[in-house]
This record gives sequence, C-alpha cells and structure tokens, in this order.
Amino acid sequence: MAPTPPPRWFGVDLVRNRWLFPLAGLMGTAIGGSTYAISVFVNPWEAEFGWDRTETLMAGGVLATVGMFNASRIETLSELSLLFGAFFGVGIGLIYSATTIALVARWYPDPDKRGAAIGWSMVGFGMSAVVV
Repeated sequence: MAPTPPPRWFGVDLVRNRWLFPLAGLMGTAIGGSTYAISVFVNPWEAEFGWDRTETLMAGGVLATVGMFNASRIETLSELSLLFGAFFGVGIGLIYSATTIALVARWYPDPDKRGAAIGWSMVGFGMSAVVV
C-alpha cells in the first residue's frame, strides 16, 4: 500500500511548510486588529464635533448596524469593501477599541477588578463571531 501523500494547497506541501499557518494567522489578526487604529481618531473627532463617549458609542453602533445590514445585500467586491468595510469597520472601531475599553476602565479604576470587567465586556466581541 502506497503512503498517503501530504496535503497540498496550490502545489505547496502543507506538512513541510506548516509555518505558513502561523503566518496566515498573524496576517488575519493584523487585519482584524486594524480596528484598533480608529481609536487614534476618536479624541479629535469628539473635540471637533463636540461628542461625548456615549454619543461616540451610539454612532459606532449605528454605523456597525448599517454596515452589517448593507453587507447582506452586496453583489460586488467593491460594494463589500465600501458598505461593509467602511461602515462596519468604523462602527466597530468606535464601539470596541475607542469607547468600550475606555468606559469600562473608567468605571473600574481599582486594578483588581478592572481586568475582569474589561474582559467580560469584551466577551461580546468574541461571541459575535459565533452568533454571526
């Protein structure tokens, strides 16, 4: 009986080149982690438009909802990039990195409870993938 050939993807031996998996994971999380970059813009936006954190969180929720709704109706790659990427990306950036962490940390200033409080508030971010 002949040995089973190693799994291949586009001609690449995936057993011998298994380092590609961590590299792909790094690339994927780097792309997903780019939502954190939006937090750089939050303070200037709040100063420019006179928003407070509650309004920023609400705007993020609206944009994320619009992005998800529009993504369900896309027909082209450019629509996906614009309707989902732009709306949902900015919305999640405003909700997740810019406001949720900052708000929870503010309300739990004592170090022994802050990590757990932020962790529990972030469970929703991870669970959203399961729900979606």
